[in-house]
Amino acid sequence: MENKKDVFYLAGYDPRSYRYYYALLKRNLYKQNYLNGLNLSISPCSQKNEIPCCVIVGEESQVNYHFLQWDSVVKKYWAKSLCDFVFDFAYFLTYTTIESWTYVGSGSVINVVNIKHL
Repeated sequence: MENKKDVFYLAGYDPRSYRYYYALLKRNLYKQNYLNGLNLSISPCSQKNEIPCCVIVGEESQVNYHFLQWDSVVKKYWAKSLCDFVFDFAYFLTYTTIESWTYVGSGSVINVVNIKHL
Protein backbone atom coordinates (compact mmCIF):
# COMPACT_ATOMS: atom_id res chain seq x y z
CA MET A 1 0.00 0.00 0.00
CA GLU A 2 1.33 3.35 -1.01
CA ASN A 3 -1.26 5.68 0.59
CA LYS A 4 -2.90 5.07 3.95
CA LYS A 5 -5.44 7.51 5.36
CA ASP A 6 -7.81 7.74 8.28
CA VAL A 7 -11.18 9.44 7.88
CA PHE A 8 -13.23 10.33 10.95
CA TYR A 9 -16.93 10.87 10.39
CA LEU A 10 -18.60 12.66 13.29
CA ALA A 11 -22.36 12.53 12.90
CA GLY A 12 -24.36 15.40 14.29
CA TYR A 13 -27.45 14.89 16.37
CA ASP A 14 -29.01 12.23 14.22
CA PRO A 15 -31.19 9.34 15.37
CA ARG A 16 -29.75 7.10 12.63
CA SER A 17 -26.89 4.90 13.73
CA TYR A 18 -23.54 4.34 12.03
CA ARG A 19 -25.09 1.39 10.17
CA TYR A 20 -27.10 3.79 8.00
CA TYR A 21 -24.00 5.77 7.05
CA TYR A 22 -22.04 2.60 6.39
CA ALA A 23 -24.77 1.37 4.04
CA LEU A 24 -24.80 4.75 2.30
CA LEU A 25 -21.02 4.70 1.92
CA LYS A 26 -21.08 1.14 0.60
CA ARG A 27 -23.86 1.85 -1.90
CA ASN A 28 -22.10 4.95 -3.24
CA LEU A 29 -18.76 3.14 -3.40
CA TYR A 30 -20.29 0.48 -5.66
CA LYS A 31 -21.85 3.20 -7.83
CA GLN A 32 -18.45 4.88 -8.23
CA ASN A 33 -16.87 1.54 -9.10
CA TYR A 34 -19.46 1.06 -11.85
CA LEU A 35 -19.44 4.64 -13.21
CA ASN A 36 -15.68 5.28 -13.12
CA GLY A 37 -14.30 1.79 -13.61
CA LEU A 38 -12.69 1.74 -10.17
CA ASN A 39 -11.72 -1.38 -8.28
CA LEU A 40 -12.44 -0.35 -4.68
CA SER A 41 -13.56 -2.78 -2.02
CA ILE A 42 -15.06 -2.15 1.39
CA SER A 43 -14.78 -4.36 4.46
CA PRO A 44 -17.67 -5.17 6.75
CA CYS A 45 -18.16 -2.65 9.52
CA SER A 46 -16.51 -3.77 12.75
CA GLN A 47 -16.15 -2.21 16.17
CA LYS A 48 -12.52 -1.85 17.20
CA ASN A 49 -12.08 -0.17 20.59
CA GLU A 50 -15.83 0.58 20.68
CA ILE A 51 -15.56 2.79 17.55
CA PRO A 52 -17.30 1.41 14.46
CA CYS A 53 -14.99 1.40 11.44
CA CYS A 54 -14.51 -0.08 8.00
CA VAL A 55 -11.64 -0.21 5.53
CA ILE A 56 -11.81 0.85 1.90
CA VAL A 57 -9.04 -0.67 -0.21
CA GLY A 58 -7.97 0.38 -3.68
CA GLU A 59 -5.04 -0.58 -5.89
CA GLU A 60 -2.65 1.91 -4.31
CA SER A 61 -4.51 3.18 -1.27
CA GLN A 62 -6.24 2.20 1.94
CA VAL A 63 -8.69 4.32 3.90
CA ASN A 64 -9.72 3.50 7.46
CA TYR A 65 -13.16 5.05 7.89
CA HIS A 66 -14.14 5.65 11.56
CA PHE A 67 -17.74 6.47 12.51
CA LEU A 68 -17.68 8.60 15.66
CA GLN A 69 -20.91 9.17 17.52
CA TRP A 70 -21.42 12.63 18.96
CA ASP A 71 -22.97 11.41 22.20
CA SER A 72 -19.95 9.24 23.04
CA VAL A 73 -17.64 12.23 22.49
CA VAL A 74 -19.84 14.46 24.66
CA LYS A 75 -20.12 11.84 27.39
CA LYS A 76 -16.35 11.51 27.53
CA TYR A 77 -15.79 15.23 28.20
CA TRP A 78 -19.00 16.16 30.00
CA ALA A 79 -18.76 17.05 33.68
CA LYS A 80 -19.47 13.95 35.73
CA SER A 81 -20.22 15.69 39.02
CA LEU A 82 -21.18 19.10 40.36
CA CYS A 83 -17.58 19.68 41.42
CA ASP A 84 -16.34 19.02 37.87
CA PHE A 85 -18.98 21.38 36.49
CA VAL A 86 -17.98 24.18 38.88
CA PHE A 87 -14.30 23.70 38.03
CA ASP A 88 -15.01 23.75 34.28
CA PHE A 89 -17.21 26.83 34.62
CA ALA A 90 -14.57 28.66 36.68
CA TYR A 91 -11.92 27.78 34.11
CA PHE A 92 -14.16 29.05 31.31
CA LEU A 93 -14.83 32.34 33.11
CA THR A 94 -11.16 32.87 33.89
CA TYR A 95 -10.09 32.09 30.34
CA THR A 96 -12.70 34.34 28.70
CA THR A 97 -12.02 37.20 31.11
CA ILE A 98 -8.27 37.09 30.51
CA GLU A 99 -8.76 36.87 26.73
CA SER A 100 -11.23 39.76 26.78
CA TRP A 101 -8.85 42.03 28.67
CA THR A 102 -5.99 40.97 26.38
CA TYR A 103 -8.10 42.00 23.39
CA VAL A 104 -9.06 45.35 24.98
CA GLY A 105 -5.48 45.97 26.11
CA SER A 106 -4.10 45.39 22.62
CA GLY A 107 -5.84 48.54 21.38
CA SER A 108 -8.05 46.73 18.89
CA VAL A 109 -11.26 48.18 20.31
CA ILE A 110 -9.92 51.73 20.09
CA ASN A 111 -8.81 51.11 16.49
CA VAL A 112 -12.30 49.89 15.57
CA VAL A 113 -13.90 52.97 17.17
CA ASN A 114 -11.50 55.28 15.34
CA ILE A 115 -12.21 53.56 12.00
CA LYS A 116 -15.98 54.02 12.46
CA HIS A 117 -15.52 57.79 12.86
CA LEU A 118 -13.56 58.23 9.62
